[in-house]
Amino acid sequence: MESLKAPSRLTNRKSNRLELRNKKNVLSIIDVDVSSETLDNFFKGVFNSLGLEVGASYKISELITKFEDKKIQITAVRGIKYPGDVNTVLKDFLDKESSFTRMVVKNTLFGGDSETKENFDKILECMDFEFVLDKTRVLPSFTQFNQSFSIKDRYVVTIYGTSSDGSMVDVPVISVELS
Repeated sequence: MESLKAPSRLTNRKSNRLELRNKKNVLSIIDVDVSSETLDNFFKGVFNSLGLEVGASYKISELITKFEDKKIQITAVRGIKYPGDVNTVLKDFLDKESSFTRMVVKNTLFGGDSETKENFDKILECMDFEFVLDKTRVLPSFTQFNQSFSIKDRYVVTIYGTSSDGSMVDVPVISVELS
């Protein structure tokens, strides 16, 4: 399939350098015997280690329950920083209660931190959203000490999906931290 990108009016040197660099990267991947099948197997292994299947459909509430049962730390849901203490029992309780009760529960859980309360509300709203999980990104956690970087022995895994109706694609569904 041809690219729909318009050609540059300039000498196109920059894109030639990028193409050459990408070609070298591809060759180096081939040289170390890493194939797309190997990468597919790697990411299937990441999904399997989290108790998930590639291409399966999950509600956000199911994912939260699954990770909390396995004691896996959730860092974000739909790109929203995860405040903790979000589960289906609490959601069902708060859905039936008044706004005053909801405010009392949030104040009890999170004190005066308004950002955490706001994140809590946003996550409660999207717990019933369903996504087909199709890819992941694995990144090491970095810390900075005295202007030099060190890599922790933890990795942040962000799982991406498509809404079950197909309206949203490549959505960061949930992020967890593994050590």
